[in-house]
Amino acid sequence: MGEGHAASAGSVAAGLLFGIGWLAWIDGVVTASVEHGTSVSGAWWIPGLFQTVSLVMVNLIDWSLLSEDSFGDDTVAARVKCWVFFAFLLAFGGLIGATWILIAEGSSPEAAETSWSDRGSAGAALAGITQNCCIFFGSLLFRCVRRS
Repeated sequence: MGEGHAASAGSVAAGLLFGIGWLAWIDGVVTASVEHGTSVSGAWWIPGLFQTVSLVMVNLIDWSLLSEDSFGDDTVAARVKCWVFFAFLLAFGGLIGATWILIAEGSSPEAAETSWSDRGSAGAALAGITQNCCIFFGSLLFRCVRRS
């Protein structure tokens, strides 16, 4: 397999991970609503949106600009390093937020009264973790296989 074929296959796999992540989230929200009559808070959408913005930010820049070692006031390398740092802040913020939602859902007073599978919001919380992990790993995969 040539270098171009590996990049193409990696790009397709990264796109599939992104799509699977969003489809898992949408399925979790719809299942919570239709089967359990539970609505999902709008705040639960934020980790996935952070993760998606991070994916775009990480893959938008030319990473060869990171190799410069100068940190002057007006250097491109300093701006790119700040951009990448902020992108990864969003990515890890999305992962942490989705984990926080899952833990909060599992430790709610309702959790002691009902089983995990009987609560629709629990499935949506698990879907949020799945979504964020898929988008995060898809973003890293796309970054690794893509050539400038």
